[in-house]
Amino acid sequence: MPAILMVDDDPSILMVGKLMLKKAGHRVLTAGSGTEALAMLQANDVSLVFLDLIMPGQDGVQTFRALREAKPEIAVVIVSGHDDARSSGEFSTLGDQPVGYLQKPFTLLSLTAAAQKYFKPG
Repeated sequence: MPAILMVDDDPSILMVGKLMLKKAGHRVLTAGSGTEALAMLQANDVSLVFLDLIMPGQDGVQTFRALREAKPEIAVVIVSGHDDARSSGEFSTLGDQPVGYLQKPFTLLSLTAAAQKYFKPG
């Protein structure tokens, strides 16, 4: 069964998100950086990525590009604490867009609704 990959530099966000998604019956992997996310993607069957936009080092936009290059069919939901992430234009020049956006702090309902909408079980 494919997994959901959560990518965030904040361990508490990863812990809470993983618990929420596991409670909803999903297999969940976590990565604390873009580099770690790419390694997880190569080593695992991943169908959906929840990707933090602002991270040190390789940020969410750079990681999004690399994820799409490695696995173009993967669904990516951008997660951000900034409500203007959707309209910031950071993805408009990529020619490829995330499938959705999720604002932090997310709730159990918003996270599981996004997972249900975009997760492809295989």
